[in-house]
Amino acid sequence: MNSSEIPPNYKEWPNLVAGIMMTIDALFGLFLSGAIVYIYAKDTQQRTSFNLICAIRAINNCLVMITTFVLVYIPGSFL
Repeated sequence: MNSSEIPPNYKEWPNLVAGIMMTIDALFGLFLSGAIVYIYAKDTQQRTSFNLICAIRAINNCLVMITTFVLVYIPGSFL
């Protein structure tokens, strides 16, 4: 970044709306993906090969949401 460039202002309303939407998306996504993993782990009747693929994908979604949304984008939008 050049010294003549204006730094981004994170106090404007579009950044606030984006941060709120990402927070809701991350929390809702973590809840639903965690529910899929929980159901697969606890209910033996649900342990099929397709549900294994879904559970692995849900674990991957949790990792992505934690690393990108919770650790990178949400703090960048609010700070």
